[in-house]
Amino acid sequence: MNRRDATGLLMAIAGGTMAGLPTWLTACKEAATPDQLIFFTPDELQVVEEVADTILPDTPDSPGAKAAGIGPFMDRYVGDCLEVSAQEVLRSGLAILDQRSREAGGRSFLALSPDQRHELLVKLDMEAEEQQPAGGPHYFSLLKGLTLLGYFTSEAGATQALRYVPVPGKYDGSIPYEAGDKAWAL
Repeated sequence: MNRRDATGLLMAIAGGTMAGLPTWLTACKEAATPDQLIFFTPDELQVVEEVADTILPDTPDSPGAKAAGIGPFMDRYVGDCLEVSAQEVLRSGLAILDQRSREAGGRSFLALSPDQRHELLVKLDMEAEEQQPAGGPHYFSLLKGLTLLGYFTSEAGATQALRYVPVPGKYDGSIPYEAGDKAWAL
């Protein structure tokens, strides 16, 4: 191949790449600001935060899920990382949660007392465990899993609810543990 043919071939490749660039760029999403919702509506986010806070409430030693910022984490994670089928399960599950709240207490989940919320979520957790092997994720299992993931990877969860050793640090293969100690976040 001579230089003229090679130059022509390179120009064709470069032109093809530039022509296809707009197609590639349409797949890129515009980055959302931290306070901008991606998946949940504001009302849904409020319910999700209250569910998470009922699962992991404030304790004397650590903040609850809501105080740890679980709502924005769950919104971003569901919107960016979950498959559409799981997103649909969550969205329809929030409607089911509202229906079950009205059946149990005559009001929406947000209007229930903390004890009524806890009682309802315990029932849903047991139902989710019974359904799991039958197929498909249960919406409450997804909510609970996202709550635990978001909380224990948050700064508050990792440093206040768990014991945390920052890395890099020295390796210590024999860390003392006494009954009642917090678990480690390594």
